[in-house]
Amino acid sequence: PSSFLHSREPIVGLGVPSEKGVFLVALSSLRKIQLAFDKMSINTSFMVNGKGIILAHSEDKLSQVAIDYSGHEMVKFMFNNKLGNGLKLYKDIEGKSYIGAYKKLSFGNAGVISFINEDLAMEEVYNIQRRNLYIMIIALCISLLILYYLTEKITRPLMKLLVETIKISQGEFKVNIEKETEDEVGLLSEYFIQMARGLDERERVKEAFTRFINKDIVNKVIRGEISLGGELRKAAIFFSDVRGFTAIAEKISPEELILFLNGYLSLMVSCIGSHHGIVVDLMGDGIYAAWGATYTAGNDCENAINSALTMRKTLIQYNNYREKEGDEPIQIGCGINYGEVISGMVGSFDRMQYSLIGDTVNYASRLESLNKAFDTDILISEEAKQEVEGIYKLEKLKPVKVKGKEKEQQVYAVLGRMDDPDCPSDLNSLRVLLKITSIGLSEKEKEKLKEGHEEKYDVLD
Repeated sequence: PSSFLHSREPIVGLGVPSEKGVFLVALSSLRKIQLAFDKMSINTSFMVNGKGIILAHSEDKLSQVAIDYSGHEMVKFMFNNKLGNGLKLYKDIEGKSYIGAYKKLSFGNAGVISFINEDLAMEEVYNIQRRNLYIMIIALCISLLILYYLTEKITRPLMKLLVETIKISQGEFKVNIEKETEDEVGLLSEYFIQMARGLDERERVKEAFTRFINKDIVNKVIRGEISLGGELRKAAIFFSDVRGFTAIAEKISPEELILFLNGYLSLMVSCIGSHHGIVVDLMGDGIYAAWGATYTAGNDCENAINSALTMRKTLIQYNNYREKEGDEPIQIGCGINYGEVISGMVGSFDRMQYSLIGDTVNYASRLESLNKAFDTDILISEEAKQEVEGIYKLEKLKPVKVKGKEKEQQVYAVLGRMDDPDCPSDLNSLRVLLKITSIGLSEKEKEKLKEGHEEKYDVLD
């Protein structure tokens, strides 16, 4: 129990019974305990005895008088609770919320109670939350700075490399990047730039090469798809040249001649390419082409004849243009044969070229020459005719005896496609369309057909 001496100073007393009804009583001042309570800051703490009388209080003046706190919400909660400590959220008579806690002492049913205004308590929680938020914002800013650094130093250069890599995969070798750093990414950029320059140089060499050799042949040579030893293939062989080219060349200057040839060949070569043909060689005004020698795109003979018919239509338009410019129209002859050829690279170690070898090639060249004898523009062999039965309207001509062939050969003039409504009805209609006026060969021209004393061909009656 506790009591007050005449000094009104709070004391605590502890009585212990002994033998013969004697009690030992010890009294102690609560001043030292009160000093501990005086140090409280935002919370209020006090000690009560078993009757709810204040023994010590964080407000020193309240500890000087024996105030009865038995009606305090936390005191009642402590006395009614059997547990040695507890925590409670409660409201006072004014409706203010408090958080209170108690701790029972081991003597005299005394206990220590502490409570704090909920707003004050939560303010500290809010402060902690704000501090955490500030820390999170600072950490986020630092992360963004690090991310920006990584983006500038690593990600952005890599994205540039990716964009340029995509361009290279699409055949565009002019790269637009520079080495920006001295790290691994910079080293990668440097080697990438060197690689792109090498590819660009290789492409320019390849492009220049294709001006002299067919592009498809160049690509196949690069990929190693054309055998150096040669291979046997079936192909449609095509030859064409300009009728009377020597006379044309004598009338114009060298510059005009080259300009004429470039214009004419550009038109004719595009006709061949549009029908899957490859130009094997250009021989002045002559064109040597093939279908099926390196790859097949459907019926090779049909593609070859379609190309010749396209050349015919293109030449008609070209002649109309020449006549408007005051130039004479030109005529061409085309010969097409079909059969086996040897395809491969021919030449020495220092210089090689793609070539087709065989009787099929020689006969196609003879067919081209025969156009002047028959006043036609497109002739095909019996072998080629068999490959395109029912597709074209053909005119059977007189058989011919050709150099290198023991048997006489049957040739056919191509009037047009069967499904073409504008196809000439006969050979005379074709000659009118092409403005071919001379029929047959003169004796002088027949002499030109000879190689030494051996004739290239002879038309049989």
